[in-house]
Amino acid sequence: MESVESDYRRLMEKVKELLVFQSAEFVVYWDMETMMPPRAINLRSQQLALLSRIEHKMSTDPEIGRLLEEVMRHPKYEELDAVQRRNVYLIKKQYDEQTKLPEE
Repeated sequence: MESVESDYRRLMEKVKELLVFQSAEFVVYWDMETMMPPRAINLRSQQLALLSRIEHKMSTDPEIGRLLEEVMRHPKYEELDAVQRRNVYLIKKQYDEQTKLPEE
């Protein structure tokens, strides 16, 4: 059995990837709202739709669910500090919400 810190670190790496992707998606959206030429709307809409589908797949990745379970069920879960436990709680809440939504 891995240490709870190791499991937590792996979970946070997955979440960091998701957050970096979301920030890139936001840049595309921001560009659409502020600088995009009017005739580019169709392509930009297709880009955002694709990015949204990829984001949903990333946010509902079963690996995130598995890591959440490993961390939360670890015998030493309570040894994580308050911030780490709060992170786990918020990630779990968002994961549960996202897995209830359809991809489209």
